Amino acid sequence: MIETIPLSFDSCWFEAPRERTPSFFPTFIRVSVAIQTRLRRRLPEIYLADIERFRDTRMVYPLLVYAASRPFSSQSRTDFSYDILNSKLMRRFHYSVRQNLPRLLDQVSQRLRAAGMEDVAKHYRAVKSSEIIELVDRLKICRRRLEAVLVAEARLIDALFSFAGSNGLPPKARTKVIANVSKEWLSILRRLWARKDFRVLGSELVAEAGDIMRSPAR
Repeated sequence: MIETIPLSFDSCWFEAPRERTPSFFPTFIRVSVAIQTRLRRRLPEIYLADIERFRDTRMVYPLLVYAASRPFSSQSRTDFSYDILNSKLMRRFHYSVRQNLPRLLDQVSQRLRAAGMEDVAKHYRAVKSSEIIELVDRLKICRRRLEAVLVAEARLIDALFSFAGSNGLPPKARTKVIANVSKEWLSILRRLWARKDFRVLGSELVAEAGDIMRSPAR
């Protein structure tokens, strides 16, 4: 059932460290990696639960490229997610895709063959990995779909910074922060991929990130 109510951010979020303190970056980069990891697994699971969608390669190829990428992590203390305008970061993105996409394609093609969809499976052979990456980069419609989901995940992470240093806020102000972050998240998730509503992921992502926020940095 698609969520239509505000997301539930519990009190741990008001213990988020203030910006420019030693614990701010290590805390939020762990939260970021957790969100990115969950999105890379769950977005394809949900969208491609309908196996017929694999017939639309221009929709599925960029989604698989995204799923094959390694979640962004950094020691730079300024970056928390991939920036599509930063060529250095995007080279890291594409390097990870080249490493991981063949294995993902092999899983996809096995699933399609098991479903008797040999005609579709041929478009997802592991040997087509480089061709698929090149096509997603070359075709504007595919590239824009990939870039859009990278921007969306960055916005999800950025919205959480509203909690940084908020432990001194009065109850009414805390409620307002939760409402604003919840509204931003649900707006992003509502059209996360292919104009489909993925607000069902909201509570999962909040719970995943909350577990990180509650646990001490290692």
